[in-house]
Amino acid sequence: MLADKAFLETLLKFIGKKLKHETECLIIGGNAMLYYDLRGQTKDIDMVFFKKQDIGGIMQIIKSHPLYRNIKPTRKLPYHVTPALAKKGTPIFIGDKDVPRFDLFYRNVFSIDAEKMFNDSDKTIVFDMLKIRLPKPEYIILMKAATDRPQDKEDIIRLVKNLDIDWKKFLSVMKECKSERAVFFALENLYFLNKKNDVKEIVPKSVLDECAKIFGLHF
Repeated sequence: MLADKAFLETLLKFIGKKLKHETECLIIGGNAMLYYDLRGQTKDIDMVFFKKQDIGGIMQIIKSHPLYRNIKPTRKLPYHVTPALAKKGTPIFIGDKDVPRFDLFYRNVFSIDAEKMFNDSDKTIVFDMLKIRLPKPEYIILMKAATDRPQDKEDIIRLVKNLDIDWKKFLSVMKECKSERAVFFALENLYFLNKKNDVKEIVPKSVLDECAKIFGLHF
């Protein structure tokens, strides 16, 4: 189910009011794009937590919501992710075709350690006891380039066209990524995205070449 920002915020407010202690997380994916005003709707709520006990508490609250009461949590992927990336950081999913799906990650997002992007965030959105951090766009580009679903390509183009991307920052993000698998797939997909675009480079080739050189990769 596609949901707009207003509807998603009613769900986040519900969670924030039910929490018994302050809980922090990072939002990524389509809902992060909503907060950059680069999408009108999304079908999932991607949340990354850094304390295991927080996920258990959040799951209980989501399950107490009338829309989710009869939906069983699962780890079965509802979309394709390269198997090499899915070995680590697969979330718990709660949702179906009739409601927005919650994707609850613990520390890693498909092999990408999210702690750095959490600590580097400079924007926090508060819903009572729930504090949500928004990652900088350079991190979003890395994650979307690594997973490379059709909507991810579109989101990367939106980010680059509408925001002032710091390419030095992006290069630093890539260099500091602890998952060489994620870097390889991200670079491969960004090179392909540049070639596919007929008008101009989406990501400066010099940035991609520098990153490939650092990791000893050739495309």
